[in-house]
Amino acid sequence: GLVPLHNSCSYGHLEVTALLLKHGASPQVTDLWKVTPLHESAAKGKFEICKLLIQNGADINKKNRDGAI
Repeated sequence: GLVPLHNSCSYGHLEVTALLLKHGASPQVTDLWKVTPLHESAAKGKFEICKLLIQNGADINKKNRDGAI
């Protein structure tokens, strides 16, 4: 399932995402399909969140279960 960071990224909650990262949420966390919060936010067009995740160490080359970036 999804963790809180995935949800905040998917729904575009920038402040919540920043708070979760500040308190130790990993931008590298994956769900059952190896989808990261960066995948979620990019797919939904939440580019400010993408930028925040990258600034906090998200791997832009990490692939999901199907091999997609």
